[in-house]
Amino acid sequence: MWYKKVLITGITGYIGSNIARYIINNMACRVIGIKRKTSNMDYVRDIEDKIKLYQIGDSFKEIDEILSTEKPDIIFHLAARFLHNHTPDDIDDLINSNIKFGVYILESMVKNKVKYLINTGTSWLHYNNEEYNPVNLYAATKKAFQDILKFYTETHNLNVITLELTDTYGPGDRRKKIINLLREAYLSGKVLDMSPGKQVMNFVYIDDVVLAYLHAAEIIYKQNLKNECFGVVSNENYTLQEVVGIINEITGDRLKVRWGALPYREREFFSPWMNYKILPGWQPRVKLRDGLKILFSKELQKL
Repeated sequence: MWYKKVLITGITGYIGSNIARYIINNMACRVIGIKRKTSNMDYVRDIEDKIKLYQIGDSFKEIDEILSTEKPDIIFHLAARFLHNHTPDDIDDLINSNIKFGVYILESMVKNKVKYLINTGTSWLHYNNEEYNPVNLYAATKKAFQDILKFYTETHNLNVITLELTDTYGPGDRRKKIINLLREAYLSGKVLDMSPGKQVMNFVYIDDVVLAYLHAAEIIYKQNLKNECFGVVSNENYTLQEVVGIINEITGDRLKVRWGALPYREREFFSPWMNYKILPGWQPRVKLRDGLKILFSKELQKL
C-alpha cells in the first residue's frame, strides 16, 4: 500500500462506510471523511471515533480548506444523489450533488496537488444494453461528471479511475434496493407484490466491492493510469425470479412473492451491460448464492 491518508466522500453511505471500516481494521492509513449536515450517521457509528470527519455546506472554499489542510494521497469519491425518477424540484440537488460537488473536488485537487481519484460510476448508463443510454437523469448526471473528468485529466496532472457498479448488497445494508426489499418481506412474513420478475440482474457482494476500490488504488499508482473506466461486475446474471428462488432454497420457501402484481418500472433495466473493461487483477470472490446465504442465514438464526 503506497498511500497513508485517504479522503472518502460519501463515507456515511453503505459502500463508503465499508471501505472506511476495512481500511481502519486492516491498513496503516488515516481515514478522512466528508459529510453533509443532513447525513445519517448510522453506518459509521462504530468507527466514528477512528475517522476525521468534516461537515460541509455547498461552497468550494470548504472543500478547498479540507484538501489544503489534509493533503490526502488519494480520494475515493462515492458521494452522490440517487433518484430513480426525478421531479423539477429535484434538478438542482441532482446537479449539485453529482456534478458541481465533484468539480469542486477536482478543482481543489489541482490547486493542492492531490493527484489520485477513484470515482464511482453506474451501470445505469446502459439502458437497452446500449453503450450510452441513461436510464434516468441520475445516470445522465453521472456521465456528465465523467465527461468533465476527461477535461481535467487532459489538462492537469490528475490520475482517475471510474468504477461502474452494478447492484451491490451485503450485511447491514439499509438502502431501498431489491435484495433488502426481499429481506424485509422475508422477515415480516408478508406477501411482496412484484413485477413479473423477468429482468436480468447482476449483483456484487460488498466485500468484493470494497476490494475493487482498494485494488483500483493500487493499479492507478503502479500503472500511472490517466483516465480509465472499469466495470465492477459479477460473471453471474440472474432474473429476479431466479434470485427469489435461490433465497427460498436457503430459507425453506419462507419468502412469498406475488409475481405480476405490479407493472415494470418506466425504462426498466432488463439486461445488464456486460461489455465492460474489467478491473485488471480483480474478480468477485463471493458468488450470489453464497452471499445470500450469509445474508439470510443470519436472519434465520433470529427467527
